[in-house]
Amino acid sequence: MARGFVLAAPASGAGKTTLASALILALRRRGQTVQPFKVGPDYIDPSFLSLAAGRPCGNLDGFLTPRLLPWIVEEESRGADLIALEGVMGLYDGLGPEGLYSTAWVARELALPVVLAVDASASATSVAALVHGFASLPGAPEVAGVLANRVSGPRHGDLVREALAQFSCPPLLGWVPPLEETLPSRHLGLVQAFERAATGEVLERVASVLEDSVDLEALVRLCREPRGAAVPPVFPEPVRTPDGSPLVLAVARDEAFSFLYRESLACLEALGATLAPFSPLRDEALPEGTRGVYLPGGYPEEHLDELAANEPLLAALRTAHASGASFYGECGGMMFLARTLTDRVGRTAPLAGLLDLEISFRRRLFRFGYVTCTAREDTLLFPAGASFPAHEFHYSHAQGEEPRAFDVLRASGGEGWREGYARPGLLAGYGHVNLLACPEAVARWLRASATAPGVHPLPSPRPRRRGRALMVCGTTSDAGKSFLVTGLCRLFARRGLKVAPFKAQNMALNATSVPGGGEIGTAQAVQAEACGIPPEVRHNPVLLKPLGDSRSQVILLGRPWKEAPAREYHRDLSGHAFRVAREALEGLLSENDLVVMEGAGSPAEMNLYPHDIVNLRAARAARAPVILAGDIERGGVLASLCGTLEVLPQEDRGLVAALVVNRFRGDPTLFDEGVRFLEERTRRPVLGVLPYDPSLRLPAEDSLNRKDLGEGPLRVAVVALPHLANFTDFDALGEEGCRVVFAERPSDLAGADLVVLPGTKTTFADLRWLRERGFGEAIEAAADRGIPVWGICGGYQMLGRILRDPEGIEEAGEVPGLGLLPVETVFGEPKVADLAEGRMEAGAGWFGALRGGGVSGYEIHAGRTAPLGDLPEGAGFPLWTLKRGGWEIPDGAWAREGRVFGGYLHGAADHPFFRRGLLNFLRASKGLPPLEGFAPTGAELRLARYDRLADFLEAHLDMKRLEGLMEEGGR
Repeated sequence: MARGFVLAAPASGAGKTTLASALILALRRRGQTVQPFKVGPDYIDPSFLSLAAGRPCGNLDGFLTPRLLPWIVEEESRGADLIALEGVMGLYDGLGPEGLYSTAWVARELALPVVLAVDASASATSVAALVHGFASLPGAPEVAGVLANRVSGPRHGDLVREALAQFSCPPLLGWVPPLEETLPSRHLGLVQAFERAATGEVLERVASVLEDSVDLEALVRLCREPRGAAVPPVFPEPVRTPDGSPLVLAVARDEAFSFLYRESLACLEALGATLAPFSPLRDEALPEGTRGVYLPGGYPEEHLDELAANEPLLAALRTAHASGASFYGECGGMMFLARTLTDRVGRTAPLAGLLDLEISFRRRLFRFGYVTCTAREDTLLFPAGASFPAHEFHYSHAQGEEPRAFDVLRASGGEGWREGYARPGLLAGYGHVNLLACPEAVARWLRASATAPGVHPLPSPRPRRRGRALMVCGTTSDAGKSFLVTGLCRLFARRGLKVAPFKAQNMALNATSVPGGGEIGTAQAVQAEACGIPPEVRHNPVLLKPLGDSRSQVILLGRPWKEAPAREYHRDLSGHAFRVAREALEGLLSENDLVVMEGAGSPAEMNLYPHDIVNLRAARAARAPVILAGDIERGGVLASLCGTLEVLPQEDRGLVAALVVNRFRGDPTLFDEGVRFLEERTRRPVLGVLPYDPSLRLPAEDSLNRKDLGEGPLRVAVVALPHLANFTDFDALGEEGCRVVFAERPSDLAGADLVVLPGTKTTFADLRWLRERGFGEAIEAAADRGIPVWGICGGYQMLGRILRDPEGIEEAGEVPGLGLLPVETVFGEPKVADLAEGRMEAGAGWFGALRGGGVSGYEIHAGRTAPLGDLPEGAGFPLWTLKRGGWEIPDGAWAREGRVFGGYLHGAADHPFFRRGLLNFLRASKGLPPLEGFAPTGAELRLARYDRLADFLEAHLDMKRLEGLMEEGGR
């Protein structure tokens, strides 16, 4: 039989799992076949031990599998050269003061030598005192060697070695320096090995360190064969189905459900089950022929949205249960069977609903330790009065009307409680059970499953294509999220990938219509354009358009849904909005190679965190690594990046995979120390320090971030309305000799060659503001001086004589407009949101040269505007005829021989024919020569900028590392 040793420590947190895994890997490199075991009920550490050994790790738990430890060791170590046991907690920590079932207890039961791993940081001789006490405690197992961890260097290691020898302690087998890389953790312990593709690389590097500093030959020499009578469990006869077909038991196994004992699976197979793994995260149906379902523990709260989104699988579970399939769920598996689950930060989602329970998490550990459960009634596995050992470790608690199935007592004594839930064909509870200790219960379950009618066959699982995803978040608004997303969209699209943008929720007045109707945030339309694809409502499924007084219009999939105050939206509506967004995201992932996602504001707004659907919750749903960007130009970038990570909940912090520093002015090498600080402090790579380059300006996402733009002899003054919308209408003017300024005061209109009254989300309110600030008189005075005035959408409505709102779309009633155009506007449904193209109709003034020419853009408006009475001389209607839904719609009006004009068409300046006509009219008025030669479209101007941006990012980001993060994040 193989010889073995136990690696133990004085306390938890000494690095046992890292050291044990690395030792096993180092021994394996030397040609040894090592069988790993974990002392106690732990599920997580065994995943690392299994990875290191290349063979499944077993659990040795004297409480959960009494009297079976020697047999488990003998069975599972067949074919191995060595046996390596990793201890649990401190060496003597077990049940009660006598330390039952502790690492020391297991070492004594199996007569295996102990290697004690001690933290030697900031100590030397004191290590000998610690080791001497542990080795000489009455009833101590044989402590045969010492590993000193976190030793500063060779001299420190020699001091520890000499101290141990001087006081006749077990010898030092080696010392380990402080490790830069350790295994990541979360609220139930370590992150599981299979969840991080880089785990194997970390263990390889640590094993190399141990090979240089630990006497592995001495470790092998001290190993001994375990002792104890290997008495096997008594198994009932295997269970057969009436027709001899396989007794298929579907076992949930993926990142959300992985808390399985190897011994439990072996027991199920020994008693006749055919185990068929399935993924509740990815499979849409149960395995064919399923008669029973085993839902083990795990981390369903970490994958809540993905589980809730897999509605086909949830429906398949309900159908299977109704058809007679049996269900057994432990802890996380029980949560999955509940009606709803609320995670640690307050996010709630519906799940299978087979139990009338609501599960929610507490901030502190709710229950932890060994328990004995006694069935209060006949259940799927246990008859009334039957008792069995279990282990509980959970932060959540269940509420609901389900009757409790078990009386539960702590093994350590004290008051008991009632727990567990039983229905016909279903049993679930918080207790984790090693089924090897309960073979009669397993046989009872399988017998019930074998005779279950009507569940064979079930549809075969259908694999779903899923592209990769990448998310960019920022420490603040305007940190460069849109800038990075747009550039990355262009960069990867140029590499031949099918790329799409996504922002779950955008709050902006700057919106764009999309083909087929509907509106999305302009930033996502820009990003789609950078991808080389048409924009669509799934790119921005939730759009919030502020109305003032903390109210917003909620646009779902491009169409108005509701108006709500912020508190009501977050409390009552954001859950539905997220489900809509998640479905849109899943569709994009299934159709594209890469979805580049954008966050909003900061991901660490903790007052809104439970209802935040756009940042890390969306990243988790897409399994997207997150890049966190900070703007150094604002100051405090080190604090903002580190602070954002610090306040994030632990379970979401790991989603942030890398950092980017944006808008650095000067020599970037001056920030080298800053990069080192960030990487050491956050343990995340800095992908790049991006220089400040104002030439790479993109359309602003929000009117708060608007900036004057362009240079040239013409001055275009845009009235900065409080609810200014679609302010990208003027970007193309800034590319062709115009200085576009946003006028905050009436005096800012002085010297303008063109005054623009832009679009607005709240025409009535902004018209009042216009008058109160004196802009009404200033615009009329400019028109009287012959300065052209252009009204777009809401601005067009304001230029008219009267505005009526009989249905209260904005404000019930009517108000006079500025009276510069002979039209009236009536507000009403439905809202128009669509692309538009047409032809110029006006023939007066400067329009004469454009008549019959093409024009294009998009419309977003709720009003209808028409001529009012007879048109005065020098006025006309329509300005252009637009094609919409097979109809030709007259739109727009002019007056004063074309010097005052307006219409509903956004983006008209992007059309080179209209833009050149307008600019050459303005230039002629100022005595400037006309613009000649090729006139690019607005899209062509933007595409050239996207290419420059992609080149910029490719030059300044570590693309190889970024691609590695994307590959790992998609696993």
